[in-house]
Amino acid sequence: INSDQVKEILDELQEDLDYGLSRATINARLYALFMGVLRSKQMPKNEKEKSVKLINEFREKLGWKPYELKRPIE
Repeated sequence: INSDQVKEILDELQEDLDYGLSRATINARLYALFMGVLRSKQMPKNEKEKSVKLINEFREKLGWKPYELKRPIE
């Protein structure tokens, strides 16, 4: 997985939201995506940082608080 794939997933989530999927479901999927990015062993650090930035921008666009990292990305 890379930041381009994360962007595609976020685009799909936006479509789901526009289609009528609940915000709670979108939030749960965003959290799963966020944790998947952070736990990925294959994703380079710069890709993780880009992906987290994309996820947080998406959350802010919806009026939600961005995720805060408890420790630096490795």
